[in-house]
Amino acid sequence: MNILVVEDSKLERLYLKDFFFNKFNYNVLVASDGYEALEIHNNQNIDLMVLDLIMPGISGFEVCEEIRKKENNSDHYTYIIMLTGRTDKEDIIKGLEIGADDYVIKPFDENELRVRISVGERIVSMYKKILELNKKLEYESTHDDLTKIYNRKEIYSRLKNELSNNPIIAILDLDFFKKINDTYGHLAGNYVLSEFAKIVKEIVGDFGEFGRFGGEEFLIFFKGNILESQALEILEKIRNIIYMYDFNFEGQSIKVTVSIGATRNNGQYNIDQILAIADDNLYEAKKEGRNRIIYK
Repeated sequence: MNILVVEDSKLERLYLKDFFFNKFNYNVLVASDGYEALEIHNNQNIDLMVLDLIMPGISGFEVCEEIRKKENNSDHYTYIIMLTGRTDKEDIIKGLEIGADDYVIKPFDENELRVRISVGERIVSMYKKILELNKKLEYESTHDDLTKIYNRKEIYSRLKNELSNNPIIAILDLDFFKKINDTYGHLAGNYVLSEFAKIVKEIVGDFGEFGRFGGEEFLIFFKGNILESQALEILEKIRNIIYMYDFNFEGQSIKVTVSIGATRNNGQYNIDQILAIADDNLYEAKKEGRNRIIYK
């Protein structure tokens, strides 16, 4: 836990530094004025701040206000405790209104400060857990649980946003996948899907986006600035690597091929129409013998 002590009195600054280190074993940083505090806060991950309100230069009020503005659009939150020698309620109310979380009146009682810091630490820890949970929920809502790539809803949404740039779109389908499940079992089938996704994701890289569209069907779209020859070269690389790859599940070698239907949006189709064209091309690839690419 990182704590920043902002206090213009050298004596109190050193006292607080020792207090937080000895009582809490925090990593303690110190600043003698508001400018130094803001510089440290900009360059360090500060969890807690003990902030003197009355200082030369810029006041603690201004420091607090600036930090809240900065953190307004970020995932980070600094718990700020005001230090004030004033008992004027208006100053305390002002500090809390601009974003301070708590206050201690000087001269402070060590036990009171210890308890208030402990409360701040609990709140910071809780905030981090909530943030971590939100990130996890966001990931789960946009990614396929098995393959860890984008799910249908997310890849569809991303394609919709890219459609005006005339991307090249490809639907990939693993050939005879039901036979793989029937012969080797569903665990083997899940392994094939997961391994296939890893391979394709690595090949596609930054050239485009890749997601699971449902079952054994996957969707790639290449960003609009890619050359047609580049996109087709990547798709052929995928087809060939999958054809050559040894999907080895618990000592069993499983051979897999992939059929690909691809097209380029020319600006006259909506998302469902262009997906239908790619799907028709996929059907043609299957009809012509599978393990091939149809692009038109």
